[in-house]
Amino acid sequence: MSAKVRIGLILALFSAAEIALTLHLHEVDVQIYHQYAVAFLTPPRFRAWPQEYPGLAELLFVLPLAYPGSYRVAFALLTLFALTLLVVYGVRRSGDAWGVRLLWYLAVGSAGLLAQRYDIVAATVTYLGLDAARRGQWRRAWACLVIGVLLKGYPLVFWPLVAAAQRRERGRWPWLHLAAAVGAAAAGLALPDLTHPGAALNAWRYLAERSIEFESGPATVLYWFFASRFTSGYGSVNLSAGPVDHLVALGMLGVGLGVVGLAAWQVLRGRWPLMQAATLALGAVLLTSKVFSAQYLLGWLRWRPRHRST
Repeated sequence: MSAKVRIGLILALFSAAEIALTLHLHEVDVQIYHQYAVAFLTPPRFRAWPQEYPGLAELLFVLPLAYPGSYRVAFALLTLFALTLLVVYGVRRSGDAWGVRLLWYLAVGSAGLLAQRYDIVAATVTYLGLDAARRGQWRRAWACLVIGVLLKGYPLVFWPLVAAAQRRERGRWPWLHLAAAVGAAAAGLALPDLTHPGAALNAWRYLAERSIEFESGPATVLYWFFASRFTSGYGSVNLSAGPVDHLVALGMLGVGLGVVGLAAWQVLRGRWPLMQAATLALGAVLLTSKVFSAQYLLGWLRWRPRHRST
């Protein structure tokens, strides 16, 4: 049996398991997506934008409504299509072993979650962008990373790294690409304001106001060093120590962004390959963010290719 046939079988089995889990272990997120989609298309149409997600995510919530059957199944098929695209493209670019490692990683870390979250779609777009940057296809890289930001926000972490890699290759900073990326992202994020003024800031306002999730890095600091208590809200169990919460959250975020800056510097100096630097940068932000859930690990994919490349 060839390696590609083996990967195909693993992917098919994993997909079947995800469909089964979707049907029998319902996650509340899909229900929320469905509610957002129905509200968006209910008159007056195009005014009910998501509260905790960027506006472009609404497109992913609405698409499964075209399927005449179960919304959960339709959404699962959408996510599994994104996973198939990621596996096929990644195996072609980075080898069969990469595909096997990725599928095992997802099987262990996201069984039952992958097909009931849209994170894999953002992760796939982000991988395409980083791989394009690794191969010097800068326009495609920036386009994919802008789409990633419009879907989930976190791919913004990779912008300094890609800019540093482009500066190292071409000898000058990509100001034109950066300006175009900022403009496109700003326009996309502002899209909800066309039908519902103020809705463009929904996701960012939600993130700023929500409490510190108890699984997060800042919660660990609160637990060990401050008199904290468990609370609930924003769909999660949280930890709070009063006014110090914001200081801890900002301090930890500063540490994460410092690691991002270090990773970008190392890419600029040619000491770290882009993919490894991206993995470290995202890991640092995940560990220092006040919001952490298991599905965020879908963005922390095994990006490191088999061959040496920056």
